[in-house]
Amino acid sequence: MNVLIAADYATPASGNFIGSMMDLGIKMRKQNAQLLFVFPENKNTTGESSWVRWLETCGFQVFLLNKTLPDADQLAFLMHIIREHQIDILHIHFGLFHNVALHNHSKLPVKIIVHEHMEYPAGCNHRKQTLRFMARSLLYRVRRIGVISVNKDVDRAYGLARHWYVPNALSLKRNVRESTPRDERRAQLGFQQDDRVVLFLGWDLYRKGLDIAVKAVSKCREQDPTVRLAIVGLGELPSHEQKSFIQNAAGISPDEPWIRYLPSTEDMFSYLRAADVYLSASRSEAFSYGLLEAISQDTPIAVSDIKGTHWSAQYSRSFFYPVESPESCAAAITDALERGKQIPSNYKEVIKSYNIDQWAEKITQIYSII
Repeated sequence: MNVLIAADYATPASGNFIGSMMDLGIKMRKQNAQLLFVFPENKNTTGESSWVRWLETCGFQVFLLNKTLPDADQLAFLMHIIREHQIDILHIHFGLFHNVALHNHSKLPVKIIVHEHMEYPAGCNHRKQTLRFMARSLLYRVRRIGVISVNKDVDRAYGLARHWYVPNALSLKRNVRESTPRDERRAQLGFQQDDRVVLFLGWDLYRKGLDIAVKAVSKCREQDPTVRLAIVGLGELPSHEQKSFIQNAAGISPDEPWIRYLPSTEDMFSYLRAADVYLSASRSEAFSYGLLEAISQDTPIAVSDIKGTHWSAQYSRSFFYPVESPESCAAAITDALERGKQIPSNYKEVIKSYNIDQWAEKITQIYSII
């Protein structure tokens, strides 16, 4: 069996997604099956040190797509890979080839699976969004397309299609030789020994709740000026639009010295260990890789109380707050800073629940079924 992973994934760092795909590919090799990949072509996927090169070094075949090509040319590109490498299953992530596959399903000599990473968007009309998912699931059923969802509510909404609920899992594979120790990483980032660092991942500014995070940390600093907010996802030099969002939505200058903008890194685990608290202020989440990674490093977490994060309440060092309340968020951060490390940790049990081997087994079982 040969499976082609088509993923619109072209970030600077490999993250848990690529690590998970590599674990899946290794498992499939043991079953005499092969996993191949196609990603968009850009500066993050073509460099000598890119995670694409890492995949290739580990023996995986990777193809790069020029996304500016017309659909007809993209279809020809896809068909060439399928025929040349005898692909049996096309597994779509983040929408790559989605429309091409949907409109040309009868021409494609493969089984098709769409991996739904989406949740119910923040502020959406829940009923209307459910109807959209249901309509799409009916289309998938007619065109014999299966769907895997990482969110349980979304999975239910896809009930008319052939569907599976498979939550994400934790892979420890990253494109680094070794992870940097906590003290060394803090020194590299310029944090002082007594700084209390709140780490936040926030490239999708509104959905991730960056405004709530900035307001909350500002409030924490009224009692403890050693608290710092470290933001990953905006680059070291945020754009004018990103800074304007902070200024307008939070009413706080984005240039405050206690706000730090950290570069993206393959070694995210070292960032998580360097932090004193990991903050998830999201207004909506399907399933947070960031929370799972933070728990794996036994970092206390402050978490907005939304459906997509409820699973992390299993972790003994988790502190929840009402999603739209900066004051409650500040209280959760303070609580995590003061008590987080004093609470006996069950992080090993939590990450065992999201074991990558179990996840890979579920995915390979679905491949076998279809």
